[in-house]
Amino acid sequence: RATIGCRRVQAQMIDRNDTHAKQDRSPVTVADFLAQALVICELSEHCPEIPVIGEEDAAYLRTEEGAVHRRRVVSFFREV
Repeated sequence: RATIGCRRVQAQMIDRNDTHAKQDRSPVTVADFLAQALVICELSEHCPEIPVIGEEDAAYLRTEEGAVHRRRVVSFFREV
């Protein structure tokens, strides 16, 4: 599902600059957030007793600044 979701993001998102810069200035994209959400969802369903630590901090998605990215991630998540 993560691969399918990332390919959909790649096919539909035109603006290559549509990224968020983390504190270390490395970029994180909608595809990064989407892949992480899909993998964590699957792991939680099949192995709920194992805690998961993700690479991307989703706190950004809960901010006003991250609202556009959040809507995109949720939209792609629902498609997959």
